[in-house]
Amino acid sequence: MKRKYRYVDGKWIPDIPLTPEEEAANAARLQEMIATQSFPGIQTDTTFLAGRGTLDTQLGGGNEAEAVARAAMKHGYRPNINDVYEPGLADFMGDPKAFIPATGGRAEVVRRAADADKSVIVGTREYRRPRRQRQGIKLAESTVQRYMKEELKRKPDADRRALRDKIIAEHAFSK
Repeated sequence: MKRKYRYVDGKWIPDIPLTPEEEAANAARLQEMIATQSFPGIQTDTTFLAGRGTLDTQLGGGNEAEAVARAAMKHGYRPNINDVYEPGLADFMGDPKAFIPATGGRAEVVRRAADADKSVIVGTREYRRPRRQRQGIKLAESTVQRYMKEELKRKPDADRRALRDKIIAEHAFSK
């Protein structure tokens, strides 16, 4: 494949082709701009955090804010007044992973969502990390034997290998 170059600022630089996913994303953004007849808003950390306010204003002040802060302190995190609480990142009320420092911004939210295997929408883009495949958990041999004993009482002449495979398929973890 012949490499293409582009002349930019007095230098020849390689013109690296975009992946099909990047091409599709660019096409979607262009269609959005044409439909709305305006450019998308600036997506900076400041605009991402704009209007969120302090923890008191985010959580309605009073008892709810105190309860979330107390729960976070029980888990070893002391919330700063400038933190942003993202309940979508929390596994439980006051989860320390859900407190985003004011200096963190969008990148911190995306990173924490990826670490927790959650998807997050920042602006108009959705960031999603592919879910890890969970390993199947083996069914304990004693459990297999117990189910086989019960089935063999009902059907004494059943094929043991087929019966064992059926029990494992029905009762073992699979997802």
